[in-house]
Amino acid sequence: MNLVEKLQKEAEDFMAKRLKTEKNITKDFLKIIDDLEDEIATELSKQGNINLNYVTIIVQQVLMPVIQKYASKQLDYLNNVIDNTFNAGINQAQQLLSLTPLDIPPLEKDKMERQNDYQDTLSALLLYSNQLITGLNNDLNNKLNSDITSMYIMSKNQNNPSINKSERDTEKDSIFNTVLSGTVIAKYIKSSFNNIRNRADIISQTEVIRALNSGILLRYINEVKYVKWIAIQDNRVCRNCLSMSINDDGIYPVGSISPPPLHPRCRCVLIPYDEKWLSIAY
Repeated sequence: MNLVEKLQKEAEDFMAKRLKTEKNITKDFLKIIDDLEDEIATELSKQGNINLNYVTIIVQQVLMPVIQKYASKQLDYLNNVIDNTFNAGINQAQQLLSLTPLDIPPLEKDKMERQNDYQDTLSALLLYSNQLITGLNNDLNNKLNSDITSMYIMSKNQNNPSINKSERDTEKDSIFNTVLSGTVIAKYIKSSFNNIRNRADIISQTEVIRALNSGILLRYINEVKYVKWIAIQDNRVCRNCLSMSINDDGIYPVGSISPPPLHPRCRCVLIPYDEKWLSIAY
């Protein structure tokens, strides 16, 4: 095994451990979504009978404050994870660099000298997470409004089985007196959360990898000229990640690429690279 192979193995072992950590992070993040769903259902059940005329008002005045409260919890949790993971990436890069024959400055001293670069990168990551969480919960708000309205239309049509399809289409504009129980609506909001929960899952996994590799790459800059793109080559690897790890042997100038993730749930990682290390036995 040469030094490059050693670095690759170290990185792959690190990522295997990180993926276990990510599962716990995702589980905790989705727990916040589950709690949000439960509180939304509780608030709907408290409303008694709801007329279609008041759906938008109920969503905006009753449900939206709950959504915003949990959006704040989601953001606080995700930002804390991103901060910790970004620093974990810096530390992992330091560990890989310490295996090389390079004269790498101690991490704490280097961190002080580059504090502005680290902070700027971290701030950008946190800003992006804010945009993702805002978009996620705005979409949930719109989805609840749309789905609850659809329940009224479905209820109206089911209560009038003699109405044919064309009549049902025109009925959509004339059902404003339809009333549904808040408790009944609460039982059917799970569909509103299915897509949101899947997106939250993707966000938590992907942003952890983004923070991790951003910290890794930033630690490499000014220390090495090249990095090697490592894709976990199992039956889950995608064509694009495989290409990044194979084209030009996966070797790129350190400042020429954006760090992984290449796509949602990407598992790629970067290692430092120098052609001379291929001849160093390990």
